[in-house]
Amino acid sequence: MGNEVTFSPIWDAAMDALQEKTLSAAARGMMYPEVLFCTVESVSPLKLRAEDTNEKPIEGNILVSEKITNHDVKMVADPPHDTSTESGGAGDASFAAHYHTYPGGVFNARYGLHAGDTVIVIRFSEGQRYWVVDRVGVA
Repeated sequence: MGNEVTFSPIWDAAMDALQEKTLSAAARGMMYPEVLFCTVESVSPLKLRAEDTNEKPIEGNILVSEKITNHDVKMVADPPHDTSTESGGAGDASFAAHYHTYPGGVFNARYGLHAGDTVIVIRFSEGQRYWVVDRVGVA
């Protein structure tokens, strides 16, 4: 497969909003937000350590994007999945023939952070607020 580059409308919109806020902050004489790469030291309480610095760990005033939390996701089968009417499901003759439609359901997405994860963090308000944007994947 190789390295693939994908584009996300959500990420693009977030970056546009960040750029707008950055330019607005600069016009008011405020410091620019900073992008940091951090390692998750602990999850509860959430403690992050910025890479390439000797600063103390980041604790408190941390926002975390829903994308990297455990959360429920409603999924819909489109079109709905129909089961087979033949007996012997999975090759086992003891499975009786049956029929039903599977429309989807609510699933728990377990995308929460773990100690050792590397994350992208945006530091705001001169280091008073942090936003954990995403986990860094391995290509």
